[in-house]
Amino acid sequence: MAIRYGKDQVAGINPSRICTGFETGAEDDMTISLFVYLDEEALEVASSYVPIEEIFSATVDSETVEVFLRFDQYLLCWGRLQGFIIPEETTWEVQEVRRVPPAKAGIKCPAYFCKALRINMVKAQQSVGKWEKLFTETQHPEFKMPRERKQWVDRLQRAMVLCPSAPLVQQRKVDAATKLCTGIEMHQDNYRAYISIHLEGRLYAAGAKIKQDLMTFFTLKLGEKFMEVVLDADATYTMLQGALGGSITPEKASWEFAHVETSSQEDAPHAIMKIELAKAPGSSGLWEGEIFKKLERWEMNHLSITGALPSEDQEIEDGKEYE
Repeated sequence: MAIRYGKDQVAGINPSRICTGFETGAEDDMTISLFVYLDEEALEVASSYVPIEEIFSATVDSETVEVFLRFDQYLLCWGRLQGFIIPEETTWEVQEVRRVPPAKAGIKCPAYFCKALRINMVKAQQSVGKWEKLFTETQHPEFKMPRERKQWVDRLQRAMVLCPSAPLVQQRKVDAATKLCTGIEMHQDNYRAYISIHLEGRLYAAGAKIKQDLMTFFTLKLGEKFMEVVLDADATYTMLQGALGGSITPEKASWEFAHVETSSQEDAPHAIMKIELAKAPGSSGLWEGEIFKKLERWEMNHLSITGALPSEDQEIEDGKEYE
């Protein structure tokens, strides 16, 4: 029977965001390792939701290795091994390793280090000796390029805008990001949906203090039927995410900031993020129900995997079988 777990154990991190590639690690005649390279910022955010030892899992047999985000049920990589291994002697750890990044990544640092999930395997007797390569066949999602982190001073300043009382405490910053939105107003016509997100009054002044335009702090991520607003501080934090009432054409969306002295959401000067969404041709007309419905991490994960919203009493199952 599959293991059941709590909804708060879903990290809500896309595999293309947390993983930046994989390759063969160290090898000798008796052992061989797999390096799954991780994005440090995404890993920090994910580990604020779920302990790092619970984020990843792997299914290993004598011929294949599969690595995935355990509770999110997303594949990171699968491969058929060049030879045979002894599965029960496999170990794993997260460590910092030196990596030669792809040229397209544009990383200028001469000695680039990043976090990696290292899976150590012991070769079976019939496969002892050097292998030509680790895998003969692989499957994996498309990965984003590795990136260099911002300078420490810049990261600290941006973290102080997000959470001035605890800029170095990851969990506090995650919580602060979700509280930046003080209210949402929505309306629509036959061809467009309009969403106005009211932001905490202190945010506008905090950004001005370090001479940063608020536009540089926020990113709008859109799919055909979902929307996510993220804040780029020392790492990328989700402010809100959810499902749209119909289909849109993401590339035709636009957004801007406005500043108001007062509103029905907050009786103080504050910024508003105004988003305009173009309805897809087959979804024109007035949408029934909510234009935008805020979702929790596990609900967004369920939507991305199944294409449907979970029921209120939905139970989550681990995607793999464990003894």
